Amino acid sequence: MILKPSELTSLSALAMGEDLQRLFPPGVVQILTGLGEEVGDALVRHPGIPRIAFIGSAAAGRRIQASAAAASVKTVTLELGGKRISRRSSPTPSSRASTSGSADGSVLKMAAGPCPAGLATGRIRPMREITVGVVAPAYVNVPLWVAQERGFLERRGLHAAERILGTTHGVTNALRDGEVDIALTAPEGSIADAVAGGPLRVVAGLIDRPPLSMIAIPRHRRFSDLRGGKIGTSSLTEGTRHVAERMLAAHGLTYPADYDFALEGSHVERWKALQAGTIDAALQMIPYDDIAADAGFTNLGPVTEEFALNAVCARFPAERAVLTAFLQALAEAAEWFRGNIGESATIAAARTSIEPRYALRACQALAADGVIPRDLRSGPGALAAAVGALRSSGLIPTEAPDPIAAAVDYSYL
Repeated sequence: MILKPSELTSLSALAMGEDLQRLFPPGVVQILTGLGEEVGDALVRHPGIPRIAFIGSAAAGRRIQASAAAASVKTVTLELGGKRISRRSSPTPSSRASTSGSADGSVLKMAAGPCPAGLATGRIRPMREITVGVVAPAYVNVPLWVAQERGFLERRGLHAAERILGTTHGVTNALRDGEVDIALTAPEGSIADAVAGGPLRVVAGLIDRPPLSMIAIPRHRRFSDLRGGKIGTSSLTEGTRHVAERMLAAHGLTYPADYDFALEGSHVERWKALQAGTIDAALQMIPYDDIAADAGFTNLGPVTEEFALNAVCARFPAERAVLTAFLQALAEAAEWFRGNIGESATIAAARTSIEPRYALRACQALAADGVIPRDLRSGPGALAAAVGALRSSGLIPTEAPDPIAAAVDYSYL
């Protein structure tokens, strides 16, 4: 592994290198100093370097990403625009440098002022990289963002990178195929997979009361106006499709007799379709429901029933230590979120490029009682609603023995 520090922190990196020489065989870790536009750019473009990890400014990150893409196919991990991650402390033999990284060289974070909580000054701490599959940068994932930003994952030796897959069934497929390690998505796909004898399981619940509202184009003022229309959804087999179907049935509209579903993808794509007028309505996630209403679209009302909309899903057999650490970090983040709504909204606004006023409203809605289960265990009613939707749509057999017992394993919490 080659570490190229900022030209402004070369001495601290070299001092750290002296400690590394006592920990690793010669040549395992190399430190290369110099100007970023000269030495750094040469490293990024070098054909013999398949993986790059960078911590720094967004502007430098964009240049690195562009240079790497122009050179060849490389794996690039970027951590951009955050707080400085170094610690200044009293000079002791072991406090000259603070690092966190992986023993296999996948990531090395060099500290030079305040370190994230939990990192020990003067020690190399191995970091396990995991990939978390998500549909989109959705506010139901605020606990994950908090865990990343507040160091709850890092103090447990984890570095989690999100992979955005666009649809709920796309996330489920990626988890089944081993393309992601953990999924934050609708649980129906994992439940159906487990009932069929597959390896997917639900290991925690994240959303028991969906923070969604049915948004219609401006000319529709009532649910009855949706008769004969198209309802946008993120999947035809999971998630918003089932919630929308139940909500419309409560207002006298049945599928497929009274309307059709249009597969649009995430709430971001559904908002684009609403604006283009290619669908008549869609369930919209916070804060897109408020954004749509302010833009003149019709809010026909929020979802009020329990329904397990978002869960942590894993592929079994799972590595218990890693999965448990991830869930502990998520639980700590969810608790911190409830007591720090304003700070959480700031984190969310930065992740989604949403106006702070909308981000704050969204986080306030997410913090309401019953939305996020306090112990990350979905309530029986929320899970039963998801199972009922799977049965009514024929995705699991009506005679299947206890799908919840087959699919849900909370022993990792």
